[in-house]
Amino acid sequence: MSFLHVTTKILLVLSILLVFASCEKEEVINKQNSNNELIVGYWLLSKGETFATNSKGEKIVTATLNPKIFAHEFLADGTYINHNLTSTSSTERGTWKVEVKKKDEKDIEEGILSITTPSTLANKGMLFFDNDGSIKFSITSTYKRISDKKSVLYLETKKYEAYPYNENWAYYIFEKQ
Repeated sequence: MSFLHVTTKILLVLSILLVFASCEKEEVINKQNSNNELIVGYWLLSKGETFATNSKGEKIVTATLNPKIFAHEFLADGTYINHNLTSTSSTERGTWKVEVKKKDEKDIEEGILSITTPSTLANKGMLFFDNDGSIKFSITSTYKRISDKKSVLYLETKKYEAYPYNENWAYYIFEKQ
């Protein structure tokens, strides 16, 4: 076989491999964009509670938030806006990303939502803020609930220790507007 013939075959095989590799990468990007589309939008707090485990090992409610006091806005470019609807300094900007671990059609069954803002960076490593300065939520979603046709996000912070309890955490329900 001639050198040119062998080189041509090698280039053909490499070309085919590159085409398959680029298709796989495109598929991963498309999947991430699809997951992001589930989150993009303006989400208004519908319910929020904080919990703790008391000295008897029982789960107790430590605070209940009024509905519609704040909202999350997730933009397609990864920008995040926190809307505080109870004060004049009403917004804080940052970034967001979602990692979907398990999905059923249009619902996120299991995932992690990360939000980073100047406030989260200022509190890194404290309470439920991660060492990288983000706040991470366990996330599930329901796309278009049957009763009112609104999509819902369920967010829960990681558990942390704060006196007088060993375990504290917050749980939020947001409706897409």
